[in-house]
Amino acid sequence: MNNTWWDSDRMSHEETATMLGIKPGSLSSGISRGLYHFKRYKVGRNYWYRKSEVLASIEKNHAA
Repeated sequence: MNNTWWDSDRMSHEETATMLGIKPGSLSSGISRGLYHFKRYKVGRNYWYRKSEVLASIEKNHAA
């Protein structure tokens, strides 16, 4: 059986905010204002993020 990103690389909205060191409300606000440039996936009522995309965005936007 092949693992997909859904099995291993996904993070919830709360987990993503915690990884970034902010509150979930601040993450929502930052995304709507364009401060964060990674894709979010809506499944039902919940948002999910790919950990690899979040890390890539951090590295790209904070490169020295």
